Amino acid sequence: MDEQTLDKAMTKAFQAHFDLSLGQEEALWQRFQARRQEVAEWAAFAAAMVLVNARLQSAHRAATWLSRTHAVLPGGR
Repeated sequence: MDEQTLDKAMTKAFQAHFDLSLGQEEALWQRFQARRQEVAEWAAFAAAMVLVNARLQSAHRAATWLSRTHAVLPGGR
């Protein structure tokens, strides 16, 4: 099924079952697309935070490893 046929079928269904005008339908689609975009942006933000967290944990482990090994090296205080 092509996009135009699907769009026409969805428009008919909205108008028949929800008694929506074309303007109301368009407003709902715009709202849906805005919400979908917002969800995508939050997902990208969450993925970036996971990456930052992983890098910080790695840096923390490296720093604590260095501090522990320094204490056992000869001449360490």
